[in-house]
Amino acid sequence: IAMSLGGCGSMEEKRETAFSQTLTLYKNAMRWRGPGDQKPFFVHPEQANLPSKYGLKVVDFQMTSQAIPVNDTERLITAKLYYLNESSQAIQIVEDSQKWVWTGEEKGWRRGNPMPTPR
Repeated sequence: IAMSLGGCGSMEEKRETAFSQTLTLYKNAMRWRGPGDQKPFFVHPEQANLPSKYGLKVVDFQMTSQAIPVNDTERLITAKLYYLNESSQAIQIVEDSQKWVWTGEEKGWRRGNPMPTPR
């Protein structure tokens, strides 16, 4: 029994480490990469609702809550996204409630909901 518990703890640790790494990569992709590099972070890339669709770009991403585990394979976080309107250069701050889903070791954590629609 101790062996199986140790294995479970190890898998949970791997998932948590992967979650932290994925969030860092996601933040960087949102700020510095184009839509082609951003879509793979979503469970349903065709529904991502990326800001580039609106002529906007993410220039900052600040988590406003720690990750809240729903269960072993889902996490919720809230963040503030700072969108830059590329034509007017105005900044818009958008609240973002993110649902992250563990999709298995091959793909890891993916965002399960689209980005918020800007105002």
